[in-house]
Amino acid sequence: MSNKQIFREYIERVFNPQNFDLVYDYFSEECIFHTPPYVGLGIQVDDTIGDKVMIQEVTPHGPAAEHLQKGDEVIRVSDEAGIRETFEQISQGTWGQGKIATPITVTVRRGDETFDFTFSRGRIEGFDTVLSETLGVWKRYTQKNWPDQKAEIKLLIEDGEYLAYYMMIEGTNAEFNQPALWAESGIVRFENEKMTEWWSVEDGLSLYWQLGYEIKEPMLETA
Repeated sequence: MSNKQIFREYIERVFNPQNFDLVYDYFSEECIFHTPPYVGLGIQVDDTIGDKVMIQEVTPHGPAAEHLQKGDEVIRVSDEAGIRETFEQISQGTWGQGKIATPITVTVRRGDETFDFTFSRGRIEGFDTVLSETLGVWKRYTQKNWPDQKAEIKLLIEDGEYLAYYMMIEGTNAEFNQPALWAESGIVRFENEKMTEWWSVEDGLSLYWQLGYEIKEPMLETA
């Protein structure tokens, strides 16, 4: 079976029907997902378990490294946008990201203790996650937030062990009850007819606009 056929079958049998039981028919358990560089803290959180926002991963080269830990519960965030201290406030938005060098204070609960950490947002070169460690989060997030999500492949280009794709994704966000349509493109590497590495980018700006987020023009600084 060609890599194009494997990818199309994955979209039809796993992604669109959200049949996560078949994931390892198409991926290796140690498949690595690479994220593009961004400005932030270098953390990933999980807000899909109960009413807590938990640190899921901490990249070793970000501002949060050696301070925040996997399993910390985020209970308060303070930055230039204000204070967030309820589950609804902390679980919404992308407070970990922002302008480079801007300060942010994160309060976490670790066991029976609480800690305040103040960071300056910095450039994160990329965040690698392993499928076997994040499959549960991926499954919970998708089923909770995008229960009717569907992808339509627009373009596939195969070159040896690599496959480039461009597709449109649409669905109704359960939290905001808003439909959205956005583009995703990426590159996948195959080995022994299974996906072993994945690089992708999404049109997040368009997605957030459709969900109702407001993006305002910044005030120009005067000399």
